[in-house]
Amino acid sequence: MIFICRALGGNPLYCDCHLGWLSSWIKTDYVEP
Repeated sequence: MIFICRALGGNPLYCDCHLGWLSSWIKTDYVEP
């Protein structure tokens, strides 16, 4: 999740509030190519 926050400018509030679903998806379904 840290790499996504850094890609978005490192705003932890934005990452926490708006990307919670993405964090959950990455933890459960995402497989690195």
